[in-house]
Amino acid sequence: KENDESYYNISLEDDLSDNVKDVNDVDLLLGRLEYLLDRRPLLLNSVMLRQNPNNIDEWHKRANLYDERNDIAKVVQTYSDAVKTVDVSKVSTGKPQTLWITLANVYEKHNDKETNSGIENAIQVYENAIKVAFRKVEQLANVWCSYAELLLRAGKYDDALLLMQKGVLKQSKRSRVEKLNMKKQLVAQGRLDESKQLAEELNVPAVFSNLHKSTPLWSLYIDLEESFGTIKTARAAYERMLSLKIATPATILNYANLLEENKYYEDSFRAYEKGIALFPWPHVKEIWVHYLHKFVQRYEGDKLDRGRELFEEALADAPADMSKTLYLMYSNFEENYGLTKRAMSILDRMCSSVQENERHDMYILYISKVEKYYGVARTREVYEKGIEKLDDTGAKSLCLLYAEMERNLGEIDRARAILRHGSQFANPRVSIRFWKAWHEFEVVHGNEDTFREMLRVKRSVQTQYASEGDSGAAGNIFAFQKASDQQTAEIGADGIVDNDMSEARLKSLGMDAEDLAEAVTNLKGGEEVKKRKAVEIDPGEEEAKIKRKVDDKEEQEMEIDLEEQAVPASVFGDAIAKAQEEEESQGHSTAKKKLGALARFQQR
Repeated sequence: KENDESYYNISLEDDLSDNVKDVNDVDLLLGRLEYLLDRRPLLLNSVMLRQNPNNIDEWHKRANLYDERNDIAKVVQTYSDAVKTVDVSKVSTGKPQTLWITLANVYEKHNDKETNSGIENAIQVYENAIKVAFRKVEQLANVWCSYAELLLRAGKYDDALLLMQKGVLKQSKRSRVEKLNMKKQLVAQGRLDESKQLAEELNVPAVFSNLHKSTPLWSLYIDLEESFGTIKTARAAYERMLSLKIATPATILNYANLLEENKYYEDSFRAYEKGIALFPWPHVKEIWVHYLHKFVQRYEGDKLDRGRELFEEALADAPADMSKTLYLMYSNFEENYGLTKRAMSILDRMCSSVQENERHDMYILYISKVEKYYGVARTREVYEKGIEKLDDTGAKSLCLLYAEMERNLGEIDRARAILRHGSQFANPRVSIRFWKAWHEFEVVHGNEDTFREMLRVKRSVQTQYASEGDSGAAGNIFAFQKASDQQTAEIGADGIVDNDMSEARLKSLGMDAEDLAEAVTNLKGGEEVKKRKAVEIDPGEEEAKIKRKVDDKEEQEMEIDLEEQAVPASVFGDAIAKAQEEEESQGHSTAKKKLGALARFQQR
């Protein structure tokens, strides 16, 4: 029995020890698996870097993996290995300069304020980086700029300025010739080590020799000169940048503003002129606009001839799509400080020089100026010239305004003749607004004969457009009605065109927005165009209707006594006020200062 018990005890102890070993093995294997899974991204990254050690993105990814584990030492070690391993001439993916910049940022971020060791390490990183022969000048310039920004954040402003002065410094040809001669002398004397070192200095890569032409580098350098240098050094920096022809239009504007702030007005104007000589259109537009604005603001009307020469020079090469602003500035200059006649002449030139889509608005402006200074009667010439020069759409619109002006002056026959002339530009199937305006005009001011003549002209114009194959416009309207039943989102319930309708759809109909909205309204709910093939009313029915209206109107007019009506004051413009004030001002001395046209009119 004792032997059996001892046997069983030994067997039980063996089983327990085996179970403990199995449990320990499982925990160990699970731990290894978790450790492997945790290191899996790093292992995959290691494989990628072994395949291509010049992959910049993979180096950053490896550093980010360590950064997520808050292992700053490993992050620094990763970037240190990267800057030693990567061959910048073979980099195909990523920006190699970011390795040095990021490493310096890590040192700066974890800087020890007592010893300032992080800043010193970052400076050392940049000192090594500016000696690397990157493939592109932009990459090396990025390192220089980041280095200067680090010094600025560290409060070392003078060091940052000296660094940028060194960066934009160009190696002179004279020093290179001297080094070549010195190398020959060293070789002749047998001092090969020194000659080898000198040869390395002479074989400077192109990226270093072209660094002084980097625009971002110069921009930062000029900012530092303006902030920490003097006006003299800042001007010298701007002049060097202009001589190298690496300035931008923004550089010219900044240079001129700097000179103006320091009261070097003529020098600022010369800076604008240098910029104008450097850049073609359209880049020179902003320079011209600022130059002319500053000149007028400075001298006003004291130097009229010089101002006119500048405006003429600016407009000489200005393209049509960019001349509008210059013409408006020129006309305002003449209006305020020069002659009204010249201002009107400039507006006339502008109406012929700007783009087609802007001419209508410019003629409206021209007409308003002529009416202001010369009276309404003088606007007739401008209206007639605009109708002749504009396209059909612009001429049609101008005819309506011209006719309205004549109607206000009581010239009913002239207004009717203008409407008849404008009818040749207005397709009755499309230009609904024009014919509606003429219709209302005849209802108010016409009679049965004039209304019949209007209908005859309308039919004649419609026939002319139809004979020319221009029946597509009306067809488009009815096609649009059919499409609107399927796409109700484009037209509201009240028949008004939705604002979301594309501009291309409007142009395809050959109508402007107002005509199209009215056409759709008629098509959706109007009874006048219902079941007809064109947007045209029945002549017989309308003639009978208007005949009844005219007869009633004639009966009423027979009972009314005619009275004389005064001529509107707008016909004479400022002539009446001018005559009265001239009588009052007789005997007064003329002002000493020479006044412009606008000032003279305001005084009158």
